[in-house]
Amino acid sequence: MWTERAALEIVMSRRTWMGTLTLSPERQEACANLARLRERKNGFDFEALPEAEQFAQRHRFASMEVTRWLKRLRFSGHQLRYLLVCEAHKSGLPHYHILLHELIRPIQKNTLESSWGWGFSAWRVVSKDNALETAEYICKYLTKSTRAKVRASVGYGLLGQNIGYALGHSDPNNGAATVGAANKKANAKGRVQV
Repeated sequence: MWTERAALEIVMSRRTWMGTLTLSPERQEACANLARLRERKNGFDFEALPEAEQFAQRHRFASMEVTRWLKRLRFSGHQLRYLLVCEAHKSGLPHYHILLHELIRPIQKNTLESSWGWGFSAWRVVSKDNALETAEYICKYLTKSTRAKVRASVGYGLLGQNIGYALGHSDPNNGAATVGAANKKANAKGRVQV
């Protein structure tokens, strides 16, 4: 399901970036400390929790920063859609794989790298010719572990749902009708037209 949706978003977007977001040791510890405080407040000992629950609690706080980072990018004028997969590092700590789809205004690699202030990030542009392979690569992390978490833009990869807005139309129904007509035409030819 997510693989097909991601491939569609890659093909339909202006340009797609594939990235990895990691947290510095200090930020990982900050997330653990916030989780410890939360658990203590609820009457539990963070250190006594099963490893999977500790991961989920760390992810909860790291995910909040990922959300703030995406909001900062959007606030700076970039219309973006995304698929975000959280995976456990070999160390058991969370890190993130992301497909970031530009809709109108391009975003520069140095902007992506410098705006993520919680650790290291690596980025590369995805070729539309390799949309399915890239989508499979990102989505494989969903099946590697039961700890993997996924989050995406509303209506991610669903034609007719928010795609009009995503394509820059002020009326979401306008874009949905346009995409729907294009897909009917494409389906008649046996392929997806973008």
